[in-house]
Amino acid sequence: MRSIVVPPALLDLARVQAGLVSTTQCDAAGIGSSTRTRLLRRGGWHRPARGVYAVPGVVARPRTTSERWALSHRRQVWGSLLSGPDDAMPAGLTALAVHDIWGLPANLGCELVYGNGRHAGGNSAVRVRQFGGPFETTLVGERLVPTVASALVQALPEVGRDLAVVLVDNALNRDKLTEEELETVRQQVRGRRGAARLHAVWPLIDGRAESPIETRARLECRDDGLPPDDLQVEQFDDEDFLGRGDLGWRRCNGGWVLVEMDGLDVHGTAAAVSKDRRRQNGIASRSTATTLLRYIGEDLGTGVILRDVRRALAA
Repeated sequence: MRSIVVPPALLDLARVQAGLVSTTQCDAAGIGSSTRTRLLRRGGWHRPARGVYAVPGVVARPRTTSERWALSHRRQVWGSLLSGPDDAMPAGLTALAVHDIWGLPANLGCELVYGNGRHAGGNSAVRVRQFGGPFETTLVGERLVPTVASALVQALPEVGRDLAVVLVDNALNRDKLTEEELETVRQQVRGRRGAARLHAVWPLIDGRAESPIETRARLECRDDGLPPDDLQVEQFDDEDFLGRGDLGWRRCNGGWVLVEMDGLDVHGTAAAVSKDRRRQNGIASRSTATTLLRYIGEDLGTGVILRDVRRALAA
């Protein structure tokens, strides 16, 4: 039986679109109805929505919880886009999902803008938006999408403080937003409904946070009167690198209390556990003035991080 060769261009498009392609895109690539039927039967393809096909093996397996959630959000959004009108454009949080921004809420939903500003169309799972004035767009795959900066202008006035800081921190840290573009966002949100609440957001943004749980841990400690003195604090013994803490509090003797926020996916393997143990032991054995504490996302909101940091600082 002859194997089916899927054109590389279609595979590349599927990779951009979180592993999904539309019927129209398949037809344009020469993968017609009969070929798609064979791929569904013996090629591992499946059909998550009408007119949408999932292509296996084109998207890298997520390594962390943040990456897994981000991929899930991207698939949800692309499924809505590819099964809807060709002029549908994602907006707000939905556009940030297309740009692979981490930390979005689990119940993301789908926000779309339709061509010519029309408000008709959509369904109960889609929120159709209208925004005053034009906004910058970029091409992702074959679809126009608001830039990260424009999507933040649309989204930030409608979300809470913590989520706003998480989204901007992640965009900055992963080079999806520059400091200059952030200033543009600050200017463009002025006058929008809900923009006043963002006055409390801007001073809290710090692009050094490498994951949403780091940002949330920092905000939790700050709100309880114990803001960290620094982020991404590195420890050395002479010239030997011992390790780094995501959050750091200075001790009066010149040492540190460091907190590392671990993702279960990355730090749960045997190799990762061994590496983390060696790093922690190295700091403990060669830097008596420094304490390294490690937590996971489930520790947020329990008070355990604040309790342990206070005890370590007082020890």
